[in-house]
Amino acid sequence: MNKRYHDLDALRAFAMLLGILLHGMISFVPTPIWPAQDVNQSELYGIPLAAIHGFRMPIFFFVSGFFTMMMWKKHGTLQLLAHRFKRIVLPLVLSGIVFIPLWKQAKILAEWKYDGRENIEKYVEKEESTEKPVGTPVDKEADSWLARNYLTGGQFMTLHLWFLYDLIYLVAGFVILANVLKFLPLSSFVAWLAESPLRLVWLIPLTYWAQFNMAEQFGADTTVVLDPNWIKLGYFAIFFGYGAICFGHSGFIEKIGRKWPLYFLLSIPALYVGIILFETADLEFEKEVRPFAGACYVWLMIFGLIGVFRKFFSNENPKVRYLSDSAYWLYLAHLPFIQVIQLWVSEWPLPSLIKLIFVCVVTTALLLASYRYLIRYTWVGTLMNGKRAKPHYSS
Repeated sequence: MNKRYHDLDALRAFAMLLGILLHGMISFVPTPIWPAQDVNQSELYGIPLAAIHGFRMPIFFFVSGFFTMMMWKKHGTLQLLAHRFKRIVLPLVLSGIVFIPLWKQAKILAEWKYDGRENIEKYVEKEESTEKPVGTPVDKEADSWLARNYLTGGQFMTLHLWFLYDLIYLVAGFVILANVLKFLPLSSFVAWLAESPLRLVWLIPLTYWAQFNMAEQFGADTTVVLDPNWIKLGYFAIFFGYGAICFGHSGFIEKIGRKWPLYFLLSIPALYVGIILFETADLEFEKEVRPFAGACYVWLMIFGLIGVFRKFFSNENPKVRYLSDSAYWLYLAHLPFIQVIQLWVSEWPLPSLIKLIFVCVVTTALLLASYRYLIRYTWVGTLMNGKRAKPHYSS
């Protein structure tokens, strides 16, 4: 009988759902690239934004690597590729067709809503004027539906779907390496990498190197165009690869599960140092220390969260399982909807925290309802999570 890792399923869903909270907060910080801009903004929201951004996607790629190795060992390369094509490639294409144009409409709605404000440039990053001098030939490609909805700076946008694009590269790299390395006697070495208490001795320097070579921010770069950022991809490959080698080594999760309070406690000074140094200018050692703090923080949070979910979500829970199933749909669909709701509340004379809670709760509730009645038992739900049978209630 195949074992189901309910804790890691829930952890992956948690990482996705945090994306809704993260995007919900962006309208409450002065970020001109975001269509919705609230009248009650505060730089303080930058702290939880940095904290979430510092570990959210790394832990998603860690769990993805774990489950990729599990499927490869149980079903082989061909079934792994077929499964990932259904779960990653098709959702990327279909979600891009539907949700990127909807996001574009939300951006147009924001420009219409904020039009006329004296400080419009603070709130909305205006696109370059499309007006051309008389007699100038019309650039049909730039005026096409495809260009208006998908191109930015001549590059194809993926928006919040970039993680699926990166995951395609990582799965392809995994298939190549796994089929080459399987002929080498590496089992004892891999077990040591997964279970050794010295794992941070090599994980942190490796992560530091990738973090050091990315842009100056706390956490990973976020590129939303269809053009591979190889440094960022290498950064996420560290988490994906470590998750892959941890499959089959139960001692890894067992050992971490006992120390999760310590990992969370140690993550606090790492987060503090990383954020303070990022906000402090003209420090000669900032470039070196801040990536180190970020590398320590991300692994401490990953190990801490694995321990928490191991302790509280190891057993099957129908409600948690349902939420885990729905999380993929919620994340794929949420971006245009959350921005419209942010626009709706942006001028309400209420505290920003109340509006943030309202935005996230309403977005999640609407998308959960859409999942229940429009997605779960349809071919779309089957594509994302496998076939689900409708419950039958006795009269």
